[in-house]
Amino acid sequence: MNLDGCNFIIVADNLRIGGVQRLLIDESYQFLAWGGNPHIVSLASKMPKDHLPDLDEEFKPSKKLNITFLNTNKAEQISYFYKLMREKESPQVFITHSTTGAALLRITSILAFKKILIILQIHQLITLSDKRQQFKRILYSMCANYVLFSSNQFLLEWKLLIDKKKYLKPMYRKRLKFDRMGVYLPRLTSSDFDKKQLCKTDVPHLIFLSRVTSWKGFEKFKSLTNQYSSSEFHTLAMTASNYRKDIFNPDEFNTDQSHVIFNSSVTSLQLNLGSVHLYPSDYGPMVKHPQSIGMNVLEMISQGIPSLISKEGFESWPELQKTELVKVVDWNNTEEVLRTVESARKLSSQSRREEVEKLSAAISIEDHCRRLVNLMQSFPQ
Repeated sequence: MNLDGCNFIIVADNLRIGGVQRLLIDESYQFLAWGGNPHIVSLASKMPKDHLPDLDEEFKPSKKLNITFLNTNKAEQISYFYKLMREKESPQVFITHSTTGAALLRITSILAFKKILIILQIHQLITLSDKRQQFKRILYSMCANYVLFSSNQFLLEWKLLIDKKKYLKPMYRKRLKFDRMGVYLPRLTSSDFDKKQLCKTDVPHLIFLSRVTSWKGFEKFKSLTNQYSSSEFHTLAMTASNYRKDIFNPDEFNTDQSHVIFNSSVTSLQLNLGSVHLYPSDYGPMVKHPQSIGMNVLEMISQGIPSLISKEGFESWPELQKTELVKVVDWNNTEEVLRTVESARKLSSQSRREEVEKLSAAISIEDHCRRLVNLMQSFPQ
């Protein structure tokens, strides 16, 4: 696909270390590879020690990222977009990963008498928000031309809320569509990164790769690794330095058998053979369609690292249901978890490579970006 210098804007709430931001930056890499000229606008300033592009500073395409940071004052944000839209060769296409961004863009386009295309992407389970936040997100989403969901579970939860709140049905006539996420594989296979060795010996690791929050299951990870950690199986927590201090004490992991890596990427570490990723997410009883496959799981697949995950219906990822690199476990059944860890760690290098090769097309971000380009090109310029 050839974008021939096509200009468009990608809007983010912020560029902190997280799955939404990872998807947004990987989208940008794919657009750049196709010759596009995406301009990223963050609705918050850069946060020191919690800035996702810093994870990619060794990756050569990251030098081409065009990023503008705004402060959180809404009037100033509208002023920025107004001046942008009033330029002679102003972009008409806006991809936003922020519902607030969709509302700001629509308000500004009305003030500027500008016809624009707003593609809104949703990356969260709406049932995790309080009632006020739920209504605000749905209201703001009405400002977009298209509303896309990076997980089918996110879409199903959204529809459940609209069906439950009868007054929303006549208000909300937007076409909701599932458009699953992916990862930019050239980043994950690049030789640009100087891979660091964590341990002197080639010992496998039990890995936690997420922000430290309760619903991402850090407490469960800690409990399991306390039982399992040994001289033959170390533990590794990879997270952002802006962590929850009430549930995470880094000193507990700074031992000979436990490690903490802040503000880093799987691309910068030598992940030893036999390592296993644990993602014991727990969304609580209010969520009917939990999503247990995130960007962390996709990144681990790209490295041939098996992931143990929570209950998952595979509504978004049917290709991953029978792979050896993704296993659903009951985290309350310690015996089952440890048995599955043992099975996963014994996967041969050849089996891991074969699974990666088989799943690469499914986890790649290319199809997702291609669908975005088709929407952009269908908009009358």
